[in-house]
Amino acid sequence: MSWLQALPQGGFALQHARWRDGAWGPSATVITGDDWFVNWADFPSVVPLNATTWAAHWLQQKPASVYSYDVRVAVSRDAGASWSAPMSPHDDGTPTEHGFVTLYAAGDAMQAVWLDGRHTGGGHDHAAAAAGAMTVRSAIIGIDGRRAGTDVEIDARAWRLLPDGCCAHGRRRVVVYRDRSDREVRDIALVRYSGGRGRSPHTSTTTAGKSTPAR
Repeated sequence: MSWLQALPQGGFALQHARWRDGAWGPSATVITGDDWFVNWADFPSVVPLNATTWAAHWLQQKPASVYSYDVRVAVSRDAGASWSAPMSPHDDGTPTEHGFVTLYAAGDAMQAVWLDGRHTGGGHDHAAAAAGAMTVRSAIIGIDGRRAGTDVEIDARAWRLLPDGCCAHGRRRVVVYRDRSDREVRDIALVRYSGGRGRSPHTSTTTAGKSTPAR
């Protein structure tokens, strides 16, 4: 289990603990910070990729505005005892929202998938006609904590990544999220990875085979 612990001097600590033999073990800290974006909906994680390799993420605030923050990721090679230097899976550098992250194992590395606001111009009202679209993007990160290549776009217009919206089984990887059409239809979409690349999204329907605009 992982959580954010408010610190007496200000800021937060990203902490985790393990359930063993019917009881919780002692808490351990991944990292602390006083410039994080903390809210009730989009929260950090500590994810075991296998028995010894773990990944953690949190959101680091930019000074430009409240809704301007980056994804930060660290990797542990010793089951959470120590962590690599933080890095970001994206390199756009825009003062916009990046969040709702899922981390999961991808072969000998890991994959990060997140909601990316680089095209929104920093606006928080994603429904506004003048605002650019939020996108779903992904990057492969090695167990050394380094990104393998650049991040890639999975969907050019989306609304929200679902909780635990990504998974991997062997060589098969799947990303599930709430899509957003030009007509403001918001259906569940699924993308399967094959040969290291994502296929076109497959979108569900909601009412008698016909999608309906969200309210």
